[in-house]
Amino acid sequence: MRACSLVLLLSLVAAPSAAQAGTPSFLAYVHVIQVDTSHGNGIDACVIVGVDGQYRYEVSPPVGAPLSHTRVYVGKLPSEAFTRFKLLVHAKELRGIASSSQPRGSLLAAQKYETVSLRILRTGETQEIVFTTVDSRNRMPTPLEAFIPWMKDIRKSLGKPDRRAERRGCSALDATPDFTPELQKR
Repeated sequence: MRACSLVLLLSLVAAPSAAQAGTPSFLAYVHVIQVDTSHGNGIDACVIVGVDGQYRYEVSPPVGAPLSHTRVYVGKLPSEAFTRFKLLVHAKELRGIASSSQPRGSLLAAQKYETVSLRILRTGETQEIVFTTVDSRNRMPTPLEAFIPWMKDIRKSLGKPDRRAERRGCSALDATPDFTPELQKR
């Protein structure tokens, strides 16, 4: 009897409370890096989208430019863009991608490379994927590749950067487990 009580007590302590296990604070985090050294262009941008369509989008400056050139956009996605984003995030094929890629080739010697990093909060689980292609030596899975044009398209409609928003950098944004747009502006 004592052992059963102890097991029950331990299971209650170890189980997350309803507040801890509540609905996710964000829908997904996406970071896209696309570099073409032969043409000197690319994109290094990340977005975190809340379950209600609120977003924080950061565009990093080109390599060598000061970090003060980072642009931050905060707002609510237009309904069409949010709907398209949810379709990308909830694609059945995306759920089948279980692990990250190992790039084939050196990023230092690469002419072109692309990386798509995702963190998607689903009920009861978090799916994390990092996939990199180098000089077209491996193929980006279609469900991941679809985020690249979405990131570029949405960037065109963001308007002016929010000068009050703190520049955090995509790696710091990725490390943040919670998404509260009001806190992101400080």
